[in-house]
Amino acid sequence: MKLMYDPILRVLTVLEILQARDHVSGSELAAQLEVNLRTVQRYIARLQDLCVPVESVRGVGGFYRLKLGFRLPPLNVHR
Repeated sequence: MKLMYDPILRVLTVLEILQARDHVSGSELAAQLEVNLRTVQRYIARLQDLCVPVESVRGVGGFYRLKLGFRLPPLNVHR
C-alpha cells in the first residue's frame, strides 16, 4: 500500500493507526507506512510535540500506544 508522501498526512495516519489499536510496534508502523524505524520515531515525536500523549515501551516486544482514554474526533481531510 503506497501512501501519500506528505509528512503531515503520514503523521495523521500514524495517529489513526494508534487510535484504532491498543498498541502497535515501530516495525509494524514502518511496514504500513513504507518508511524506516527512524522515520517512525520522528512521526511519533511530532505527535508528542503536538501534545498527543503517545506512550512507548522500549525493548524486545516494545510498542507505541495512546494514553488510555485519549481520543481525537474524526478529522475530515479534504484533498
